[in-house]
Amino acid sequence: MPERTPAPALVREALYLSVSGQLGGAERCLLSMLEGLTARGWSCAVVVAGPGPLPDSLRGLGVEAIALPMPEELLRQTRSSRQPWSAYIRGAGAATRYYWLLRQYLASRRPAVLHSNGLKMHLLTALLPARLRRSLVWHLHDFPPAGMAGRLLGVASRRARLLIANSSAVRQAWLVRYPRLEGRIEVVHNAVSAPSIDVDRAGAAFRQEHGLAPHAFLAGMVAVLAPWKGHEVFLEAARLVHARDPEVRFAIIGGDVYDTAGHGGRREALQRMCARLGLNEIVTFIGFQSEGVEAAYCALDVLVHASTKPEPFGRTIIEAMAVGRPVIAANAGGVPEIVREGVDGLLTPSRDAEALAEAILRLAHRPVLRQSLSHSGLERVRSMFSITEQTRRLEEIYLRLQEG
Repeated sequence: MPERTPAPALVREALYLSVSGQLGGAERCLLSMLEGLTARGWSCAVVVAGPGPLPDSLRGLGVEAIALPMPEELLRQTRSSRQPWSAYIRGAGAATRYYWLLRQYLASRRPAVLHSNGLKMHLLTALLPARLRRSLVWHLHDFPPAGMAGRLLGVASRRARLLIANSSAVRQAWLVRYPRLEGRIEVVHNAVSAPSIDVDRAGAAFRQEHGLAPHAFLAGMVAVLAPWKGHEVFLEAARLVHARDPEVRFAIIGGDVYDTAGHGGRREALQRMCARLGLNEIVTFIGFQSEGVEAAYCALDVLVHASTKPEPFGRTIIEAMAVGRPVIAANAGGVPEIVREGVDGLLTPSRDAEALAEAILRLAHRPVLRQSLSHSGLERVRSMFSITEQTRRLEEIYLRLQEG
């Protein structure tokens, strides 16, 4: 009887490429992946192209952080289809210089798995010779962009071995745009750790530190101050809630973290809107939390997700659910894959401040419902969005790459 050929051993080594050094959703997803993989004995390293706190967070996990700074004119390029051609030309020159720097580094490293974690890195890795992209994975954290960026990604996507989408909604959008990717896109949802702190104590301490009323019902957003996150909808809803229940309080937690052009100055604009609506006494602005974000969720009575565009996934939702906080979320994009209406949270139409205000008041006045949603949400995170499940799926994909 012929001997069976043993299954190939999985080489537990991966190199990740991160455009941003900030701690947005894609970077927090990267950190959760690394937490699970290093616990399973993986040797991981991350090339970080932009400035920010990500390298410190990586070192806290025992992961090597390699600074390979991207030229500012490339870092600030956006995916907007409204850019002038001159911007693309300047970006092309910077991309060429950075490509050769990146290629030289990858040639010296030759990782078993090469995992790209941003659109600019996707485009750059597509240019690599075959020997350097034999195990190339693209991680898709967003819907495909329009314009020149979308056309370039459509061509470049042929060069990746496999693509990972953070939701079924993202996978479907890429397949509709680029049908030839059928069979090459896998879904691996974002994941979160179990809380590492005493939830009630951490929440009380966060409220005290930031001057938040200790016993008031507090609805809050935890999100970067990007135009599509819906902070204006949240403030309009706060105005409507305040007219009916003056005791409810609100918090906007987050900052400007994007390196690309066209971002920045959002906090000042939102504070002006807050003053115009007469909400200064009930809305508190709290900056970006690089370390204390878990405590920020603990301080809330309800997490509000109010994105005005379909959200590819909605990481803030599972982060709140993981500490037992109920959520109200905009019903679009990948969000319905997380939240079942009336079971794990409440869903409202995007851009609908009145519906959002009604949902906030409903939870403010119905503690039994809050408790039910909190319990169901916590169980859903544990069963579907755990780091254990995410790591299992990633290892399956990495093994398939190595099998050839």
